[in-house]
This record gives sequence, C-alpha cells and structure tokens, in this order.
Amino acid sequence: MDSASLPRARLVLWAALIPLVYAPLYLVGRHPVGWWWLPLLSTAIAASAVALLLRTDLLDRAAVRLAPHAGRILAAAIVLYVAGSTLVTRARLQSFGDASQVGLFSQSCWTLLRGHPFSNTGETVDGTLGSHLGVHFSPTLVLLAPLYALYQNPITLVVAQALVVALATVPLYHLLQRDMGEAGATVCSLALLAVPNLYWAGVHDFRDANFLPALLITAYWALEHRRHVLLVIASIAALGVREEAGLVIVMMGVYALLRSHGWRMGLGLMALGAVWTAIVIPMMSSLFWTPGLWIDPRGFFQDVLGQWGSTPLAAAQGMVASPGAVGSAIVNGETARYLYRLASPLLVIPPLLDPVWIMGLPTIALNLLSRLGWMRNPGTYYSIVPATFLALAATRVVVRSSWHVPLARRNAFSLALGLVVLAGALPSLPFAAPQLELPIPPRAPARAVVGMIPKDASVYAPLALYPALCNRESFGCWDCLKENGRRWSMRGRYDWVVVWPDEYPPDTPRDRPLADSLRADPRFEEVPGHEPFVVFRRR
Repeated sequence: MDSASLPRARLVLWAALIPLVYAPLYLVGRHPVGWWWLPLLSTAIAASAVALLLRTDLLDRAAVRLAPHAGRILAAAIVLYVAGSTLVTRARLQSFGDASQVGLFSQSCWTLLRGHPFSNTGETVDGTLGSHLGVHFSPTLVLLAPLYALYQNPITLVVAQALVVALATVPLYHLLQRDMGEAGATVCSLALLAVPNLYWAGVHDFRDANFLPALLITAYWALEHRRHVLLVIASIAALGVREEAGLVIVMMGVYALLRSHGWRMGLGLMALGAVWTAIVIPMMSSLFWTPGLWIDPRGFFQDVLGQWGSTPLAAAQGMVASPGAVGSAIVNGETARYLYRLASPLLVIPPLLDPVWIMGLPTIALNLLSRLGWMRNPGTYYSIVPATFLALAATRVVVRSSWHVPLARRNAFSLALGLVVLAGALPSLPFAAPQLELPIPPRAPARAVVGMIPKDASVYAPLALYPALCNRESFGCWDCLKENGRRWSMRGRYDWVVVWPDEYPPDTPRDRPLADSLRADPRFEEVPGHEPFVVFRRR
C-alpha cells in the first residue's frame, strides 16, 4: 500500500470543503428544521473515505469486490429510485396533493390515443382541446403515448419520468468507467441522483425538462466517443423536449470545437441547435396552434425576455444597447444567491475546473435575464440542465485527478473521491424539497366526488382534481379559464361543476361567485352531501 504518491492535500481539502460550502446555508440562511446534523454526517463520510484510503487498503479490496457487481448495483439503485419516486407521487395523487402537470400531460396522452394531436384543456382559456405542441413543440414527449396506452393512469407518466431521470446515471457510468474503474464510476454516477434537481425530479409533479439530463449526457458520451449516429439521435430527442435544449446543443458545438472534435462536428451541432430553435420550433408550433391556447412560442418568449425585446433579434439588440441594464440584471445579490445555491451541491469538487459546465451556461443566462423570478429558483426544473453539467464537470475533475494516481491504487482513489462527491451533495437536499403550491382538499370528500362523476362526462373542478379526472376530452378549472368559467355560455360546456368555495380566502374572488350563480341556473341541479365541495350536475 503506497499512499505517499497520492494527492493527499487535494483529498483532505475536498473533504474539508463540505462544512465550509454549507456553512452559509446553515448558519446564515434559513435551513430546514431538524437537518442540522446532515452536513456533519456528510463531513464524517468524506473524512472516513479519505482516512480509509490513506491509512488502509480497505477501499482497494472494496473496489475489487464491487467491480463485478457494478452493473447490478447501478440497476438496483435505478429500481429503488423509480420505486421510491413512484410511491411518493402515488401517495400525493391519492391525497390530491399538488400534481397538476401530470394531469395535463396525462390528458394529452389520452387524447392523442383518440386522434387528437397531444391535446389538453389545461392550456386553453376557452375550454376547448388545444395541442400542447402549439405551446411547446415537444415531439419527444409524444413517445410516452404508447406507454400510456398500456395503463391509462397518471402513475404511468410518473414511472416513466422517474425511470428516465435515473437512467441518466448509465451514460455517466460509461463515461467514467474506463478511467475510474467500475466501483468508483458507480459511486460517482449515483452521486448524480443526490443532486437536488435530479433527486426531487421524480416526485415533484411531471416536468418535461426532467427528461433532458439522460438525453444530454448520452449526447455528450456519444460526442466524446465519436458515436455520431447516437449523437444526432440523442441531440434531436433532447431538442424535442424543451426549447432551451437548442441553446445547449449550440454550446455543445462550441465545446466540440474547443475539444478538437473537428470543425464539421462543432459547426454541425451549432447549426442543428440554431436551426431547431429559430426555424423548426416556430414553424411546427404554428401548425399546432389554435386560438384557444393561452400562449404561443412568441408569447412565451415575451413572457420570459420581453423586457429586452419582443423577438430574439430585438432582445439581443436591446441587450447590446443597454449594457448597464444587463449588468444590473446579472450582477446583484439575487444572482449570487441563485448561483451559490445552484452550485453548492457540487462545490466540494470544484466543477469550474472542467470546461464541460459551459454547456449549461446558456440556461443560466436565460434564468438570470428573465423577468420571471421563479426561474431563478435553483431547485426547480428550469435549473436541471446547468445542474446536470455542473455534476458532469465535477466528475470529470475526479477523473482527471485519478490520472495522477499510481495504477495500483487508482480504483481505490476513485472510490474514495466518489464517496466525497456523494457526501458533498447530500446536505443540499432538504433545501430543495418540493413545496406544495396548491391547497389540498380533504381526501374522503374528494374521492367521493371523483367516483361519482362518469368517465366520459365533461367536468369543471378544482385543479387538485385534475390528475384524477384527466382521462376525458374536457376538464376545466379556474387556473385556465379564470373569469371565463363564470359565463353562462362557458359553463354550458360542462356536465358537472365542482366548486370548492373555501379553497382560497373569502376575499379571493375565484369560484365562490360561480357556486352562487349556479344555484340560480335552471340548467343545473345541486347534488348535496359533498362538503366542503359544492357539486352541480346538468339536469
């Protein structure tokens, strides 16, 4: 056992960084009650890993024994993640917790199976079916419909999402395995699931951006291994998930040029991302857009960056013409807090030492320049792409560090650093735990109401009931219709109307006036006995 040739100072420094990284969160900021012990535990794990590496051969023997089982360990972790995410989200769905997006995408899959173009009523303002592809051109998500056909329940999409999130560890493992050995690569890959954006992705409703990490890491693996066909497939699949993937693919082309992958590869990726963003998305979205949709890609752009200009070109010109305003938008206390919280799970192994993090830079810039403050919440899906590339950069720093270790101890060194990376991410998890945004109705009355409504009936109900009532062509709620739902012509679309008068404070004029007016509407009759809901049925 030769520990003298190991980078001892680097090992000790990285383990010691854990309490320093999280001290501001736990000493100055508001930290979750009861989690004060987590940084101490993480520090102990990291210190123990370093001590075992430097003083014993335990990690050497562990790396040898774990190597033949690396694939099974990774598979077991994926199964556990999927099972845990599914159980947690299933419990939320059964208790009518905040999971409205899974209702929206489930309805889109259900209608697609019946001939409508991935349509839902949650994104329209007039109660009609509107295609999600007219709001976000996301053809990759259409591939979920055949899976939904096997079991037409929102839990199907929950399982699919959790599986894809967990599968991001597979291309990462294959990126690391050659240089780190099977054991170290396995632990570093599993550390990806300890990054808050990915850890909570499986239980924080259903978000299209959660499908990006697996696809983008696969594209990166294909780029590094010159698997050009797979690179194109993974890149197009990522582009078909969300608009911001175009900027990532453009930056991947820049990275390819920096890494000497050839000018054709670099410029080809840049062209692919730019053409998809500037031409394919506007053209295809316009084909699916209908007047009832609440927004289109142009409106979405204005909603996010409209303060700089109404079009991408106008916004770019506006930013160039107002450098002071751009500087003020980027350099401020909110930006510092956002970047710190975003990077803190990975600051133990400094990710900025590897240039791969630049692929997430466009998304960071978009979040910082947006006028929508909630896009700068580091734990949400808008930050999952930069968090993914920061994690990838940290693991590549570990890989480069292992190159300087004698071959006889390289696997043990990689295993120790994998444990340090894993321990370094753990204290950030409580800070990004999902927060319920919608009021939760009482479970028993809600289940009774859902069970009473026929499967093919059109229904207006609180958004919390959307997942349970999504498999139909018409579901309306305040969150999409707003005041339109009170119009006599609009309520004529629905066979059943479920109002929860106490959902919001009495001074919030949501659906309480609707309940009052329906009592005087001769077309509906009240079905008593479902308090706190007020239920009306078409006569």
